[in-house]
This record gives sequence, C-alpha cells and structure tokens, in this order.
Amino acid sequence: MSEVRGVRRVKTSHPANVQSVLHGLVPGLSRCWWTLLSAHISGLSSGLLDDTGRYSAVVHATRTGRWWSITIDEDPRAQTQARRLDQVEDVARSVLIDTDMLSPTESATFTVITRADSLDELRRAAVDAKEVANEVASKAAREFARRAADQGLPLRDIGAMLGVTHQSAQQLLTSA
Repeated sequence: MSEVRGVRRVKTSHPANVQSVLHGLVPGLSRCWWTLLSAHISGLSSGLLDDTGRYSAVVHATRTGRWWSITIDEDPRAQTQARRLDQVEDVARSVLIDTDMLSPTESATFTVITRADSLDELRRAAVDAKEVANEVASKAAREFARRAADQGLPLRDIGAMLGVTHQSAQQLLTSA
C-alpha cells in the first residue's frame, strides 16, 4: 500500500488503470481527487475499507470432513483450509497477504460465515435452548433475590447465596 497525500491506495483487480479511466471521464480533477476516486473504486473491487479505513473481508468457512474449507469473497480464486474454526481468520489473512491484497502490517477486519450442514440444525437448537435456559435462570434469580430481600437478608448475603457480587444482587432486585 502506498500513501499519497494521506489517502491510502488499495490494489485493484481492474484490468485497466483506474486513474486513466477516470481521467477520461472527468478531465481536470486534481491529483488528490484522482487518488481519492482510485482508492474508492479499488477498495470496492478488491476488498472493502470499513469506516476506520481498515481492510474488511467476508470469509466463508464450510466444514468438510475434518477441515474447514475457506473461501474469501474478495478473491474467489483464493481457497484454503484450516483444522479449527479459531484458525480461519489467520489463514485468510495469510492468503490475502500472499496474493498481495493485504500488506503484512495492515490491520483488517474479517467477517467469518460458517456452514456445517450436518450440524447447523443441532447448533441452532442448542443456541435456542441456551437462551431459554438463561432466561429461566435469570427469572429464578430475580425471584429469589426479591423474596430474600423481603425477608430482610442483606445484599451481600443474597449475592453470596447466588454466587454473584452484591452489586449484581442489587441489579437483580431493581430488575425484578
């Protein structure tokens, strides 16, 4: 990546030079405007820049056998794999660095979309069950805190009985 008047230029995958194409469309713009337009169009063609100016990429991880098969939206030719899901971002970063779409020192944001066909339905059921269990546990804790406070127990004792701090016990009482 190069810096020109404070604007980062992003490598483009356009076959034609973006600046020469833009110059033909809008003659007379200053070099600063060319750089801004080139960076914007290049950013759209080879990864997006997020609000903070960081490179942003969407990564798809599909479970195939014992591996996660990885594809990157910004470079469909780049395909790789990782053993564990927590390795997907690092592997995607390495691929983008190897293909010169990202410099080794540049920070990036990755959105990882997972797919494991045989497990997706079961995972959704587990997440739903966890949410229901958390809600039931929260209601029970609020009810316990209310009844204990009604019987005159101090907040520190209520917190100790629930395994939370006295501040958390106070929050349970105010939300009951």
